[in-house]
Amino acid sequence: MEWVKKFLWKSVICRFGFPHTLIVDNGSHFASTNVCEFFQSHGIRLIFTYIEHPQSNGQVEAAKKVVLYGIKKQLEKTWTSWIDELPRILWSYYTTPHSSIHEPLFTLVYEADAMILIEIVEPTFQVDFFNEERSDNDQRAYLDTTKEV
Repeated sequence: MEWVKKFLWKSVICRFGFPHTLIVDNGSHFASTNVCEFFQSHGIRLIFTYIEHPQSNGQVEAAKKVVLYGIKKQLEKTWTSWIDELPRILWSYYTTPHSSIHEPLFTLVYEADAMILIEIVEPTFQVDFFNEERSDNDQRAYLDTTKEV
């Protein structure tokens, strides 16, 4: 289960630091001796749980289907490890408007549009003329007048 350790190291520990506790499902990839020893050696408490919420099972399956489809498409093009492609696939999923809510998940969480990486290298008009104070005031006015999503 080296890929589990690699994924956790790269996507969790290197980005956010060592967590105190991780809550995971009862998947065999988390329950292996090798992975449990990895958690213990870094002082990470591991809690196993079983989540059942029948109302959301269809939503979870739909999201998994989209992510798996994206991974398959990327692997056909690049022939790399799926674990290396996962962050790009998830970013795409989070920043694409969904048909059910007509908004990207990123916007629902952060109440702002995602900025693509190319805008850092080649700034757009919006980035060049950004005024933080005016933006904050505009955002407050917008939130006061808009309907909840």
